[in-house]
Amino acid sequence: MRAYPDRSRCAVACCRAAACCAAILIGATACGTARPGPSARAAPSANPLAGLTADQIARKAIADLAAASSVHITGSVGQDGQSAFADLTLGTKGCRETFRFPGQGSFGMIAIGNTIWLKPDSQMLGMFPAKVRPHLAGKYVQTPDVPGGMTDFCGLGETANSFGSELKDLVTVKITTISGQPALQLADKRHLTSAYVTMSARPELLRVDVSQDHAEFTGYNQPVTFTPPPADETVTEAQLRALAG
Repeated sequence: MRAYPDRSRCAVACCRAAACCAAILIGATACGTARPGPSARAAPSANPLAGLTADQIARKAIADLAAASSVHITGSVGQDGQSAFADLTLGTKGCRETFRFPGQGSFGMIAIGNTIWLKPDSQMLGMFPAKVRPHLAGKYVQTPDVPGGMTDFCGLGETANSFGSELKDLVTVKITTISGQPALQLADKRHLTSAYVTMSARPELLRVDVSQDHAEFTGYNQPVTFTPPPADETVTEAQLRALAG
């Protein structure tokens, strides 16, 4: 990340850094220590995935995620005794996301192409210089220059890869129910990570669990539209620097 010579630029950098860290959180649900799971295997004859190994099933689910036109992901991750929460809608042309950090505030984000709009809540506005806060309340900060691959995180392919890189050396565990749907549980051989997929010939990820962290997947291929915020609700970096004086 490039250095910022004044406080207004530092404020934007902090907001960007928070966004990048939050983006990593959902990918992080597929790494680290995790909850032990049962070892009983399940492969009933009615299972349309019968005959496939757990790794093959996981690869099919990851491929379906990458090929989807949209998906909705919600999740949480624990760190240093606290949990952060994310609500993401990803599509082929952008994404819309909300990140909440207990005790620190939250921000919304819209990304279209290489442009990102960040909307801090009143608590997170504290990272900005005091004299610009009234001008930012309820508004988005627009930035075309985002470090750390933040715009890549909006891509379904990149998101799928971040999970797929962790879902390896798996075994089938059992058939259960996730959000009212029959689901096949897959886990690594030490049962540190669990992934749940739909019981279909084209399996879709429903949930990934790691310890107290989780990510849930819904809304596959639903119509989504990403619209830039209105001009009167947007502050550009240049305007932010001018406001900071």
